Amino acid sequence: SPTNAIEMVNALEEVMEKIDSDNSTKYKDNAKKYISEIKDIDRKIQTIVDNRLRDRLVFADKMPMQYFIDYYKLQVSAAFDGCSTETDPSAKTIAYLQNIIKEGKIPVVLYIELNNGQVARTIANEVGDGCIAMQIQTLHNISLDDFNNGETWVSLMTRNIDVLKKALQ
Repeated sequence: SPTNAIEMVNALEEVMEKIDSDNSTKYKDNAKKYISEIKDIDRKIQTIVDNRLRDRLVFADKMPMQYFIDYYKLQVSAAFDGCSTETDPSAKTIAYLQNIIKEGKIPVVLYIELNNGQVARTIANEVGDGCIAMQIQTLHNISLDDFNNGETWVSLMTRNIDVLKKALQ
């Protein structure tokens, strides 16, 4: 959630100031700027949520986004609870998700980073009616490429804006 991200930035700023008090102004300024960016992403996502046609996200995967779901007051259906170590959903679970998607006319089936999205694509193809599979960044894991590219909470959450628009509107 943006609130948790801001708390982390503030905590890091405090620690950095203690470690390197000579640069405390720099840490304060950077934290203030980054918190502003987090709040901007929050406003953009909140606008999507406020204008949504539906309030359910469907994950053909694990769903390690409970703080996000709670913060934006969304509903969720997922193949696995939280951060389950299971890798393949049962046929019963897939059928359940397909029914949820059809009944709710849900246009997007989500899968998380570091997942190949095969189950989500299979479900989307079976449902038809223009349903597509899309990756959502949960910030639970990060790919080596994203790490090497210096991706941040803001940059990863920015990727989610289009995904959320398609999933909720």
